[in-house]
Amino acid sequence: MLLQTQHPEPCHICTDGNLSCEHTEAAQKPKYRCAKCSRTFESAASLHVHERVHTGEKPEVCEVCGRAFQHRSNLQKHMMKHTGRRPHTCPMCPHAFYARHSLMAHMRKHTGDSPYHCETCGKRFCTKNSLQV
Repeated sequence: MLLQTQHPEPCHICTDGNLSCEHTEAAQKPKYRCAKCSRTFESAASLHVHERVHTGEKPEVCEVCGRAFQHRSNLQKHMMKHTGRRPHTCPMCPHAFYARHSLMAHMRKHTGDSPYHCETCGKRFCTKNSLQV
């Protein structure tokens, strides 16, 4: 759904009351609103991609295993599992990871950082999964 822009108002940043400057033009761009959750987007294409959250549509399909994804970027990350590509390498040991967050969790083993703690016994853990077991 395309939202109509309102009449131009003077710029609140520029001191001369300009009706057409970089600040007011950005504010006057048409917005596209999701009919399900009211979130707004700068383009119809962005709105269309967002709507997949509500419809469950997953048009990006892995040719190797058939797993489907809502976004092409998620498929590209997934493909690293099949190719063996692991671009995130630990600077302290030979371990490598396909996801940056996995490397960051691994680095806690080297630094001793244990941000997760058990409220029952007080023991600390490097990962949330270790705490939940």
